[in-house]
Order: sequence, then structure tokens, then C-alpha cells
Amino acid sequence: MSNASGLIPRLVGLFTAGALLSTCGPSASLPGQMPGRTGASWAARDVKYESENLLYVADPTSGGVFVYTYAPPAIKFVEFLTDAPVPGGECVDAAQDVFVTNVGAYSHVIFKYLHGATRPVAILSDPGGTPSSCSLDPTTGDLAVTSFRAGSQPGELAIYKLARGTPKLYSGADFESMYFCGYDNKGNLFIDGYSPANFFAFSELPKGAGALKSISLNETFEAPGGVQWDDQHVAVGDNGGGIIYQFDIRGSYGTAVGSTALKRSQLVHQFYIRMGRIIDPTGLEQGAGYVNIYDYPLGGRPTRTLGNFSSPYAAVISLGKR
Repeated sequence: MSNASGLIPRLVGLFTAGALLSTCGPSASLPGQMPGRTGASWAARDVKYESENLLYVADPTSGGVFVYTYAPPAIKFVEFLTDAPVPGGECVDAAQDVFVTNVGAYSHVIFKYLHGATRPVAILSDPGGTPSSCSLDPTTGDLAVTSFRAGSQPGELAIYKLARGTPKLYSGADFESMYFCGYDNKGNLFIDGYSPANFFAFSELPKGAGALKSISLNETFEAPGGVQWDDQHVAVGDNGGGIIYQFDIRGSYGTAVGSTALKRSQLVHQFYIRMGRIIDPTGLEQGAGYVNIYDYPLGGRPTRTLGNFSSPYAAVISLGKR
């Protein structure tokens, strides 16, 4: 694997710069239920756009999550969520609830929003480190959250049974920091990040296993990018190379069976694939960013570009009720 180009360390610097912002948010000691709220009854009154598909874009420098109604080609901005002051990874469960990690310096919280809600219905504490990305197991409803290094402690993987309560933590010798993760359709979790030697690392937590397993991929990466099951293969982004590889994982090896080049998206953060489209948030060093939408797996030039972001880092779609 090639040595990382420094893209992720710059992002970590960005997140650390949000430390003052993060101190204004909830502390890590908050319980799994928002204090002063009445649970489902309060959340039901808060929900908007119940029948609309919604696109959530986390932008840590802007200090919140942009929400759009999503019915391509019609995409309309409708909300800006600020409870996670330095939002990072996002994921969605079978009920179409959205989880958002807060990546401010040494933050340890994950926020849960009902579809279309403007305030979180629950907050989870993450003892594994500064939470980066997340994914929901489609077979169990368990929530996986990766963490990057916090102070002198390496990041750990946190698994929350049924997406609540206190998580079980997993560490791995391959990782100093875990960045992106994604479950496949059978409940196997795939994770990328950095090794202690600052090289790209990739591992699997097989369904029902008690430890991470190292996976060797037959491609090199500038830096770890998003990870998602695309309904056939494990898609892994090269964050710095502007490309997403599709891998067939067998045992301890992953073989690339395809690739998707994303023109105008050199940085490949936590992308989202659905129904023949891929949404890729791309942050720029100059402090301006955009979100590109491509045909998938074709890639090439974007079919649509959304602007007015600072450092978009993650995208996810929550489906409306039909």
C-alpha cells in the first residue's frame, strides 16, 4: 500500500479545529434519550417531509447537516441541523432513521434523528474514541461506529446492539485510526483506516466473529475513503485518487472486479450509492466544497452538482413513507 498523502491528517486538523464548537454541544455523559423530551410523542410532532426522500449532507466546517428533499432531478434545500456541531459520518437504518457522528476534538457522541426530524430523538455515547463513520447491520439492526485516534489512544470500533445502549468495543493491531465502514447484505462489516505506520489498512468483522480479520486488497490507495455494499460488491473509495473500487472479498483477500472514476471529485469521503446513482461529497482545501452526483457504476462526469458547502464529508438518503 502507498503511504498516505496527508489528506486525512488535514481532515483531522479540521475536526480538531472544531473543538470550541463541540464544547457547545451535549457532553459524552448524556444518556441515550434526549433529556426534557417525551420520546416518540415529541419526535412525531417534530417530523417534517414524512413522504419525501431526504438527502442529508454533513459539513463539519459549516457546523451542521444540510437536508434536501431528493427526487432527481428535483433537489431542494429544506433544513439545516446543528445539534452535531462538527458532523462527520452518517448512516440510515431500516426505519429510515438517520445517525450522525460528531467529530469535534475528542467528541464521543452520535445523534439519532427520525426521518425528517429537526432535533435528535436520541444521543449515544461512544467510548471508543472520536466517532468517524457508521453503518447499520441489515440483518440485526446493530449500529457500527468507527473512531479515529483520540489523544494517546488508538481508535476502536463500537458495535451497539439494536443501535442503543452501551457498545461492545473492538480494536485491531492493523489500525491506529478507523475511518469508514460498511456492512454487506449478510452482516459482515468492512472497515478502512490507517495503520500505526500511517499506511492504508482494511479489515473485516465477519458476522458473529469476536475479532477483526485483516483483508489484503489488490489495489493501492492514497488514503482511506468511504466503504459501502453496492448490492453486489464491497465498494471502497480512494480518498485522494478520485476513484471507487468494487471488491469481491473471499477469505483474507479482496479482488477488484470493477472501478468507478469520479471526475471533479478527487477526494472520496463517505459516498452513498442507491438506485444507479452515487452521491459523493467532496471538500476542498480552499474552504469551498461541493457534492457531485454520478451514474453508478459508470462514473465519469457528474450528472448534477450541489454547491454552497465548506467541507462536505458524508451523504446519506433517508426514504420517505409511501
